[in-house]
Amino acid sequence: VSLVATGPLCMVAHKDTPYHSFRDVVEDAKRRPGDINYATSGVGGLAHVATTLLQQQGGFQLAHVPYRGAGPAVQDAIAGHVPLFMSNVVAISQHMKSGVLRPLGVTTPGETPHVPGAPSFAQQGFGGFEAPTWWAMQAPARVPAPIIARMHQALAGVLADPDVRAKLEEQGADVVSSTPEECGRFIRAEIEKWGKVIRDNDIRADS
Repeated sequence: VSLVATGPLCMVAHKDTPYHSFRDVVEDAKRRPGDINYATSGVGGLAHVATTLLQQQGGFQLAHVPYRGAGPAVQDAIAGHVPLFMSNVVAISQHMKSGVLRPLGVTTPGETPHVPGAPSFAQQGFGGFEAPTWWAMQAPARVPAPIIARMHQALAGVLADPDVRAKLEEQGADVVSSTPEECGRFIRAEIEKWGKVIRDNDIRADS
């Protein structure tokens, strides 16, 4: 029906770690392959496959620590039980503002107002890297086109409301409000891109 919004993922480090930039992480990981842990909200999620692609592009190796959801991962990240955490901004924004978690990089092409001052991975030597988290409204297959059009029109009206847009942006999202065709092309491209990363690295639900 419509791509509603996109937003950045952010790699953060606990304030007590020696990592002040993502380059610090890469250099340490090259010295100690597989010894540095990073948390995500689960196996096969965007945070996991995005960090996997970063490792592929940068030629370094981290150890993945998957959690059952963002809540437990956030708790261990702010407690310092895991040094690095890749997450959507919504889950960690307050902890970055408090200084407990230090942003090292974002997955947008350039800097984002949702994490002021944090460079993108593309700006840190990972040319072309982009991994937005996204939200879309979809309908069951074979829903008649006139109904899709009515749903899209109604949703576009809601997303044009300044108060709605402000609420979404406060949560770390950038409103897109695409056409159904643009939404379909975006989703197909995401499936192709991340499917290749998953196949190339043999990522499985039980891994």
